[in-house]
Amino acid sequence: LVAQLAHPDRSRVEAARKELLSRPEIAIPALFAHLADPDEKITGGSVELLIQIGPTVVGEAKRLLADPTGPPDARWRAAFIVAEVAGADAPPILARSARQDPAPEVRKRSMELLARGKGVDHDVAIETFLAALEDGDPEVRADAAKYLEQESGQSHGEDAAAWRAWWEARKREGR
Repeated sequence: LVAQLAHPDRSRVEAARKELLSRPEIAIPALFAHLADPDEKITGGSVELLIQIGPTVVGEAKRLLADPTGPPDARWRAAFIVAEVAGADAPPILARSARQDPAPEVRKRSMELLARGKGVDHDVAIETFLAALEDGDPEVRADAAKYLEQESGQSHGEDAAAWRAWWEARKREGR
């Protein structure tokens, strides 16, 4: 049924979407299983439907994010789903992914989701970006510096000590 999301006949795609949405107990595991599908129509449709299903998918998304053996593409898509449907529970889940996922791409995308998140606890985001300045991947470090600059208006590049001093001063000021 999930494969029908890539069908060229739009009416068949819509019928598959309707059927999947009407049976979430079957749809949720099937859609998560296709988050790393090579066909973007299938992965995009799966993400879209999981978001439509709503918060009941968060548990499965967290499980997928916590499994370092799963495909990185599936993990960053799970992070996106969490950002969209988990509400106040999203920031700590994304922060954990940004700090601990073995794939740099997943860490980068999790930080991006934290940076653009609505209602995100900025302390969680900043602490995550500060930790990422110590990441072994240069792209992760560069993104962390970029997000810290966006948040602060400061420019310390990837200088972790300067950023930590800024953060400690900000906390002392009660901001």
